[in-house]
Amino acid sequence: MKLINLMAIMGMAAASAFSQSHTLQTLKGSYIFTQQGNVQSNQSVTGLGTMTLDGTGNVTCNETIQLPGSNVVSNCAGKYYLNADGSGAIEIAYDLRIEADASIENTPQISTAKFKFYVAGGGKQLKAIRMENGVFVVANFDKN
Repeated sequence: MKLINLMAIMGMAAASAFSQSHTLQTLKGSYIFTQQGNVQSNQSVTGLGTMTLDGTGNVTCNETIQLPGSNVVSNCAGKYYLNADGSGAIEIAYDLRIEADASIENTPQISTAKFKFYVAGGGKQLKAIRMENGVFVVANFDKN
């Protein structure tokens, strides 16, 4: 009987952890993130940056992206959405520039990205994937 009661209590605790209601304020703050995967014709990409979520749905970020043969720096801005169950999305536009290469015309290129994420650790972490077709990138965000 004690085992059944213990299992029932553990089940209720797990259910309440997953039923926690999240709002945009859950994610307010600065996050450090990494991303890694493949884009455009299976080209490897790795990125490291900071992202600030303002608690009302706006996001700004800075990132260094490593591609074969070059490093790209970016400022980005966009929107984020969060469902009560902790799932959400980030949609951003990047202003991409080749890092510190004076020999190349450094005209910024605009690119966009969409991430699907889930909240972990009560908003201290986000686990995400990129959502564009042909892009296979995973990202981890840790609250700063």
